[in-house]
Amino acid sequence: MPKRSAQRQKAEAQLDELRARLDLLKARARNMSADARIATEEQVDLLERRLGQARSRLSGFAEVAEDTAETLVDTVQSSWRELKREIDKLLR
Repeated sequence: MPKRSAQRQKAEAQLDELRARLDLLKARARNMSADARIATEEQVDLLERRLGQARSRLSGFAEVAEDTAETLVDTVQSSWRELKREIDKLLR
C-alpha cells in the first residue's frame, strides 16, 4: 500500500500544480485586451474541465484493483503531461 499511496499523492500534487498554473493564467488574462482575454478565458475553461476529469478519475483510485490502479495512474499522468503542455503554451 505505501507505493499506491505515494502514487496517489504524486498525482494529486501534479494536479494541484496545474490548478495553480491555471490560476496564474487567469490572473494574466485580466490584464489582456478584451479579445485576448476572451480567447484565454475560453481556453482556461476547457482546461479546467479537463483538469476536473483527471481529478474525477483519480478519485476512484482507492477502490480499484492493483493492475487497474497502475493504468489509472498512467492515464492521470498522461492527462497531466498534456494539460501542462497546453498551459505552458498559453503562459508564454
